[in-house]
Amino acid sequence: MPADGGEETQVISENLASRWAFSLTPSGVYYVAASSRSEKGFPVKFFDLANNKATPLLTLSKWPQLHISVSADGRYLYYAQNDRSDFDLMLVENLK
Repeated sequence: MPADGGEETQVISENLASRWAFSLTPSGVYYVAASSRSEKGFPVKFFDLANNKATPLLTLSKWPQLHISVSADGRYLYYAQNDRSDFDLMLVENLK
């Protein structure tokens, strides 16, 4: 939606990898596109607000956990990934 008000318009038509898998910057939106997922992984794209065009940047080999973020200068993408998914079950006796 324009800052001055008016009609809202859809910016990105692709499905995101999660509702947190994007980062807004003054020039556009960096996002992980679930609809473009391949056997290589999860593509990260940049949607340029000036020309309304999405450009593929890289492919993450693993699912990004929670948010992604981009540095102020646009040179770095930050994200967390889960390399292990195991759990330990512990028994605590005489808790009181």
